[in-house]
Amino acid sequence: RFSAQLGFAIEPETYLALKKFAPRLTMISKERIRDELVKLITSSYPETFEHLYNTGITSVIMPWFDDMIRRKKSDLSYGEMTDGEYVLGLMQKTPASPVLRLFALLCNLSPEEAKAWMTDMRLDNATISDVCTLIKCKEYPRSETEEDIRRAMNIAGPLFSDLFTFLRADAELMSMPYKTKRLEFLNQIEERYKIITKRGDCVDL
Repeated sequence: RFSAQLGFAIEPETYLALKKFAPRLTMISKERIRDELVKLITSSYPETFEHLYNTGITSVIMPWFDDMIRRKKSDLSYGEMTDGEYVLGLMQKTPASPVLRLFALLCNLSPEEAKAWMTDMRLDNATISDVCTLIKCKEYPRSETEEDIRRAMNIAGPLFSDLFTFLRADAELMSMPYKTKRLEFLNQIEERYKIITKRGDCVDL
């Protein structure tokens, strides 16, 4: 965690000790693990999260991440990236808020899987609700039509701006020419969103 917050390298012997004692994390309270994990992912160097995988810590506290780091993304617009590399990239490109970084970390899970893990980690109900809401609407809006944008606004509610931040971070991870096309699509959505908001349209369905 201090490596993530302060940006320094972990001394080799300390790294070996982390690997050796990682299984003992089962003896640590979930609340303590949660606090340290949130500090790490909201740090200035969230990419150091990969140390948790390399030292075997994720296999203890989030074994599903180990599957992601080895699994290549099925969407060719991300090139040769694995699901794990995608998550690490998202955390680097999103603002350091707990909800957004947790959303980035858990976006490849279903809302039910994410809720179960966050509940086990003793995260507060408001954060769990917000992250699950964002996971549910991560595929929206599916087109630049006002109808689709209003649908996304309805599903995300006050979290729509967080959703849009995530979508831009996602686009930045795409390879060319997919990245250019996606950003153009998002720019169109943003313009129509401003129009909808300015008109004060009702977005309840």
